[in-house]
Amino acid sequence: MNKVRVRLFALLVVCIILVFSVLGLFLQQLISSSAEERTADQLKKESVYIAGLLDTGRIGNKSNETVIRDAGRTLGINVSLLNEKGDAVFHSGSRADDSAVKEFISHNKSEEAVQSKSKVIRGTAVKNDAGKIAGYVLVSSEINGGSSVTGEMWGMLAASLCTAFIIIVFFYTNMTSRYKKSIDAATKVATELSKGNYDARSYSGYARRSDRLGRAMNSLAVDLMEMTRTQDMQRDRLLTVIENIGSGLILIDGRGFINLVNRSYTKQFHTNPERLLRRLYHDAFEHEEIIRLVEDIFMSETKKCQLLRLPINIERRYFEVDGVPIMGPDDEWKGIVLVFHDMTEIKKLEQMRKDFVANVSHELKTPITSIKG
Repeated sequence: MNKVRVRLFALLVVCIILVFSVLGLFLQQLISSSAEERTADQLKKESVYIAGLLDTGRIGNKSNETVIRDAGRTLGINVSLLNEKGDAVFHSGSRADDSAVKEFISHNKSEEAVQSKSKVIRGTAVKNDAGKIAGYVLVSSEINGGSSVTGEMWGMLAASLCTAFIIIVFFYTNMTSRYKKSIDAATKVATELSKGNYDARSYSGYARRSDRLGRAMNSLAVDLMEMTRTQDMQRDRLLTVIENIGSGLILIDGRGFINLVNRSYTKQFHTNPERLLRRLYHDAFEHEEIIRLVEDIFMSETKKCQLLRLPINIERRYFEVDGVPIMGPDDEWKGIVLVFHDMTEIKKLEQMRKDFVANVSHELKTPITSIKG
């Protein structure tokens, strides 16, 4: 049970970490894209503003250099002034940002924002009074706020993950301990039921109404107890009937072993049940007539009835033996029931009747013969 709990908890933690990681990567990409767009819009406004301050008649005028330097220092960005061919004329720093100039020229001097590694480049055309392009204002800047916001975002996710982990540990421990008690109690009840102790009950469920497992095990225990009591009652009734019938009865299973011998049989044959029980019939029976009858029923699987004259100690007794095969629901062979009806007294009465009739006939013959003369 503990191994299952550990595996389940580990799987849950791994799933939560994966979910938070994927969420973090998604938010990082979203924040980076937002910061890039925000920086590009800001550079667009700044480049247009700087282009409006320039002397468009003469790009190489010293006043334009002053405007470029002041704009770069005030706005905190790299500003370059290019002529119409794309050559740097003035720049805000000690030297021109060659990488930004190359990116701008490689994109055919487009006024769209271009991202190069961690910075954004934006160019704006400077037109003279005639409407012709006299040069370009090229501005570039690192993406603002992306790294700091991303760091804060990962920090918040880490804090959320820790909080979620603590909450999950609390609820998981509470729930698993509660269900573990129910499962352990139900396991103990099931073990006792398997041993035949149908008085076993699970009492952990009475403290919590949600413990369906405990209630189900208790209901099962009660049902099994009732079934067992009913079966015991029926078995006792059947054994009482079997033991007290006047005829001898023997039950032989499908393998030929004797499983049941009633009291009447032991009295009729003056034997001990221990000599017959759990033995093969051809080893237990002393009379060949009974063995042949059982073999005949085994072979034919039909009911047989025979009148047998069997020696019992110093006398011979007559038995009417009924042999009935026991068949299962699917014609499965289950065994044989032998019922021994003691016919000795009836045979004696019949012999007495015959002797009486013979004597009467003999006594009547003499007077009749004398009368006939």
